[in-house]
Amino acid sequence: MADNRTYVLGVSGGMGSGKSSVCRILEELGAQVVDADEISHTVTEGGRPAVYEIAIAFGDRFVDMYGRLNRPLLAKHVFGNRERLDKLEAIVHRYVVEEMVSRVAEFRRRGCGVMVLDVPIPVEHGFLDQVDGVWIVDADTETRIQRVMKRNDISREDAESRIASQLSREEYLALADRVINNDGSEMTLRQTVCREAQTLWDTNLCEQ
Repeated sequence: MADNRTYVLGVSGGMGSGKSSVCRILEELGAQVVDADEISHTVTEGGRPAVYEIAIAFGDRFVDMYGRLNRPLLAKHVFGNRERLDKLEAIVHRYVVEEMVSRVAEFRRRGCGVMVLDVPIPVEHGFLDQVDGVWIVDADTETRIQRVMKRNDISREDAESRIASQLSREEYLALADRVINNDGSEMTLRQTVCREAQTLWDTNLCEQ
């Protein structure tokens, strides 16, 4: 729980919902953002232990002669296959969780303010057990599909497959202390986030 000096906010949502946009706005407002995807990328850089575990689990063809992960090939292999995706996530998440828990502990020990955990998959250990509250960013399915297609330059079929590989919309919403709707414009989203952030700051933090 928050100690009246710090507040750790978990932000999650499915692909194309706009959670990264929400976290970017929160960072502009003064929050310290910890991006799970960024950590995931770091722990799967060439030569890292996670890469060798992935090679053992999925085969050497996903790692080049320099020990670097072939990310596009691996993504194509796992998206749309729940068993493969679960196996990959289990490997990478162990390293990501270790880093996130460490950062939260250090923030609570030394910080004063808001830390945001930007996490696509709201796991229990390393996310839900670390945060003081959860925002779920939500958008209608068609909007999400269009965003994922545009952002990744992929087909509609691939976008739908990637979205389907995550939790359902209902599963995400069930975890929310606050739902941030992102069906509208960027300006509308910014206004919503600023309003909710002000309430969070006023309610949970001491005067800075």
